[in-house]
Formats: sequence, C-alpha cells, structure tokens
Amino acid sequence: MGTEWIQFRLPNGHLSSIRADWTDLCTVDPFVTLSKGRAHFKPKDLFLLVELINSLKKRPKKARRRHNAK
Repeated sequence: MGTEWIQFRLPNGHLSSIRADWTDLCTVDPFVTLSKGRAHFKPKDLFLLVELINSLKKRPKKARRRHNAK
C-alpha cells in the first residue's frame, strides 16, 4: 500500500519526483469520483482508524496511563 512516485528531470538536469496521484498520469480513485468532494475520509482510512482504536483499547490500562500522562 505504498505511494507511487513519478520521476522527471528538471531543465537544469536535476532529477526530481512527485506523487503519481498528484498528476493526471494515474487512474482516478473511483471513491473520489463518486463522492464529488463531499466526503472527508475514505472508507479504507476509516477502517484503518477503527483497527488502530481497537488495538489501543486492548493495551493494558497501565500502559495507556503512562502514554497519556505526557
């Protein structure tokens, strides 16, 4: 689930790169097309958030208190 990058050469000869999803070179995410900018989060990201929250809930209370004490 990595980010794809496009590499290109600048006029001065230096090699540079940009995220592929910031260009028109990759396919448009169907969710982005269907949501028409109305959704703040993608379903995939929300599922990952639920997994993170559930894993944090399973941590011992002592470990949670120590982390939150900062």
